[in-house]
This record gives sequence, structure tokens and C-alpha cells, in this order.
Amino acid sequence: MEDKTLLKYVYFVVALAVGFVLVTVIVDDNNEMDDLRQQASIQQSTIEQQRRELDRVEKVNAALVDQTNSKSGD
Repeated sequence: MEDKTLLKYVYFVVALAVGFVLVTVIVDDNNEMDDLRQQASIQQSTIEQQRRELDRVEKVNAALVDQTNSKSGD
């Protein structure tokens, strides 16, 4: 009888350990996903800033080309 009771306790402890490991892995995966989402958001903001800066530079460049063309046409 004692062996069966001891075996039940061992199974219970093993089940708790496995459950703890699973919960730890799931929480860690969620943290990694949150970190990746944050990095993606930061990268997207950087890309949008760079696009705005590129548009601004292209407009300035076009204006300078127009100015040069108008001066050489005089």
C-alpha cells in the first residue's frame, strides 16, 4: 500500500514539475513575441521617418534642378 501512495506522490510531483516547465516556456515565448512586436514597431517608425526624409530631400533636389535649369535658360 505504501508503494502505491509513494508512487502517486512521485507522479504528482513530476506532473507539477512538467506543468511548471510548460508555464515557464509559454510565458517566455510570450515575452519574446512582445519584444519582437516592439522591435517591429520601432523599425516601422524608423522606416516611416526615413521615407519622409527621402521625400523632403527629393523635393529639395527637384527644386534645385528647376532653379538650375531656369538660371541656365536665362
